Amino acid sequence: MPGEHLPKVSYRVIEPEPFASKHVMIVGGGNTAADCALALARAKLCASVSLSYRRTELARLRSSVRTDIERCFAEGAIVPLLSTEVAAIAEHHVTLKTPDGLRQMVNDNVVVQIGGQPPSALLRTIGIELVEKRGEA
Repeated sequence: MPGEHLPKVSYRVIEPEPFASKHVMIVGGGNTAADCALALARAKLCASVSLSYRRTELARLRSSVRTDIERCFAEGAIVPLLSTEVAAIAEHHVTLKTPDGLRQMVNDNVVVQIGGQPPSALLRTIGIELVEKRGEA
């Protein structure tokens, strides 16, 4: 994707302070993405926190996370950008694909929390037993 190499793109949040006074977009729809957005919103340091997810709802969240994220959506602490996909990342904005077309948003940082596939075969060859667990629907 255009812009994914920019220094403003990261794959985790360790502390909220580096994001102070920034417009931050979290990309993803699972528990990790929601937890990340919640941590930034609770710190009350960011200029804005938004959550972009390609589906119409956050269906895979633990019930406690769902309650917290829905409250933050309702209060405006986190801007829900459901049914969106990141099309491009630029220095000062992000372009999203939405059902209504492309939309540009002012942005300082993007945190990608889309998960991935673990190296299951490799882990099994060294004797690690894997147990698959799914979130609540």
